[in-house]
Amino acid sequence: MTLRSTCQIKAINGYRIFKGLADGVAQREIKAEMAVQAREFEAQLDDGIKKSFARSWGPRFQRKATPRPTSRCGRQASPRAMHYG
Repeated sequence: MTLRSTCQIKAINGYRIFKGLADGVAQREIKAEMAVQAREFEAQLDDGIKKSFARSWGPRFQRKATPRPTSRCGRQASPRAMHYG
């Protein structure tokens, strides 16, 4: 339909502008969300490093149950799988 009334054109342009703004906001929100996730991930990494430190040095400072072996990626791993990264 090529022939549009000015009212329709205005509505469409308004929608486009609104959609553009909404997309911009969404993008910003997504970026913020990603930043938050990155920070959380870094915190988890730090936590993991501390835990691995505790795992290797903990027994020397305080006796505790031997932890299950975990592979480098942090998943539960069987002793046989420890051989792979």
